[in-house]
Amino acid sequence: MDKVLRNWYNTGNTGFVKYEEKVLRYREIDEQSDHIFLVLSEMGIKEGDVILSIIKNPLDNVILFFAVVKCGAILFPINPVIEKSLYDHVISNAKPKLIISDFNNEGISIETLKNSTIGNSNLKSDGNYNTERTVLTLLTGGSTGTPKGAEISENAIMWNAFNTVLTWGIHQSDRTLVCMPLYHTGGWNILLIPTLIAGGSVIFSENNFDPDEIINLIKKERITIFMGVPTMYEKIVASSEFYKKDLSKVRMISGGGKLRKETYKKLLERNIKVFQGYGLTEAGPNNFYISPENQKKFPDSVGTPCIFVEVKLAEDGELLIRGKHLFSRYMFGSDIDPFEIDGYFKTGDIFRTNELGYYFFVQRKKNVIKTGGENVYATEIEDIILTLPYVVECSVIGMPDNYWGEAVVAFVKTNEVKSEEQLRKDLKMKISGYKVPKRVIFVNNLPRNAVGKVSREELVRLYEKSVH
Repeated sequence: MDKVLRNWYNTGNTGFVKYEEKVLRYREIDEQSDHIFLVLSEMGIKEGDVILSIIKNPLDNVILFFAVVKCGAILFPINPVIEKSLYDHVISNAKPKLIISDFNNEGISIETLKNSTIGNSNLKSDGNYNTERTVLTLLTGGSTGTPKGAEISENAIMWNAFNTVLTWGIHQSDRTLVCMPLYHTGGWNILLIPTLIAGGSVIFSENNFDPDEIINLIKKERITIFMGVPTMYEKIVASSEFYKKDLSKVRMISGGGKLRKETYKKLLERNIKVFQGYGLTEAGPNNFYISPENQKKFPDSVGTPCIFVEVKLAEDGELLIRGKHLFSRYMFGSDIDPFEIDGYFKTGDIFRTNELGYYFFVQRKKNVIKTGGENVYATEIEDIILTLPYVVECSVIGMPDNYWGEAVVAFVKTNEVKSEEQLRKDLKMKISGYKVPKRVIFVNNLPRNAVGKVSREELVRLYEKSVH
């Protein structure tokens, strides 16, 4: 992968990455990552060692990633606001050789690495290594909600990039705006690395999503391709700036959930080219493509498979994916083989196709709630709610929401009177904000069916009754 950057700048390519006012050309990325590679090597970091990173500046993330690739180690970036229990779980299972953090006193800072001097090292980052080795591990819940470390090889990253570049038509003249976090596959593999592989340029936004900033950056930086989750698009079309700027030259991708029809319509009214994507941390995440023109004909479709992606539907409609862009294995979190015997990955999502071969998402096999582009798992939230001393029983479901895509809704039976505000406040002490239920409905008893299982259908009716 590092050779690609070298080849590009040797041919006079002017691609760059930019954050705020700092710009790094391809040559500078290569040279600075070379320095960190040598520092890491002198520290004893070798192939297969895990480096846990919690870094704020996206340019530092990019430099560190290429340094880690050069020394054959495994980069494991995580969310700076990760819950303590989950952080401890990751540390216990990943067993990092080094922690690089801008947010706590563990390990060392990225600035220390950048400013470290090196001895008379004869090491060279010549890229002569096994590209099947893991270079990136990302935290994911998969389809079960159990935290897992998905191991991704350099080959998988490159083949995902090939799929994206060739199928989506990414070119060295393209400029992409990345606003997805770099502890998420959306930050690395949807457009960042594919754009670099194509010789294009990448601009990073601020960490906190601001629709006005995004719109102005798209215009100022002459962005040609952009990816966001439905919640981001909700904020964009609600901004007054959206109606002041001409964004018609941008191809916009929506992923991480289904784009609301009203939002899609508002984007089309501004002559913006929009299409829906689909993927997982374990698979790409770029698997399908549909042109903006065909998206108008089939607004609910994710299109047809990318050039190097094979898909098929199981008997129950579950989408199965095969290709060199798939992850290798779970570092931890699952003893179940997620692959079929013929190499197809089981996505856990139900799809259908039409007579023209276009694919349509139907539902998830497991009770996964997609809210604001993030996966929230009902069983995890239920377990946390049940730790509250006044809760007797509870059940959590996802309900359609115009803003979040899906809203987390909790039905709770308590042994003392509590307000919705108090319960939500107590939960915020235990879990991340996006996991806290948007609605809490108190019940005398949870509705159950004849065999004693909680009836989801009755919960939906209770929710609908509460909002009318």
